[in-house]
Amino acid sequence: LYIGLLGPELVAGLDDPEQIIPVLAKQHLSTFFYILFCGALVSAILSTVDSALLAAASLISHNVVVPLRSNITEAGKVTVARISVIGLGVIAYYFAVNAGGVYELIQTAVAFGTAGIFVVGTIGLFTSFGDQYSAFTGLFIGSAVWVAGEFVFSWETPYLFALVSAAIAYTLVAMIEHRLFRQLQV
Repeated sequence: LYIGLLGPELVAGLDDPEQIIPVLAKQHLSTFFYILFCGALVSAILSTVDSALLAAASLISHNVVVPLRSNITEAGKVTVARISVIGLGVIAYYFAVNAGGVYELIQTAVAFGTAGIFVVGTIGLFTSFGDQYSAFTGLFIGSAVWVAGEFVFSWETPYLFALVSAAIAYTLVAMIEHRLFRQLQV
């Protein structure tokens, strides 16, 4: 963070601000240590991407596929996780090739899905309102609205629309769940 804040002062006239750290390393390290630094930087980036893909694939296989198919074998779970890694890898490659830079990639990664997660997490932490269907709906609608607002309609604030949409979707489905649960008890 410190280097990022002082970088423009340390490296004047830099065309691409995302190159501050590599340029500083090239200026202040010998060739051997610069190569070592670049290798470590690439390794850290690839490790982070690998971890994110594996975590997302395990979430998909464990939290989406297994509940839908309760009779799936352990080998089937592993196969689903592997297919998820490949699918998510293709999606990550598409975003990496078409992104304007690292900042844009981070912004996309942070915004996608977090509107729904924020709504579901907040409601789940502080109330007992809603059930699994309202949570799933809030997550799905929040992600779908953000994707539509960001990539289809080019809204100024797609995240804000995604937050509101996720909250409305969660609330509506939770009210339906509550009403159906009450009717089933009578």
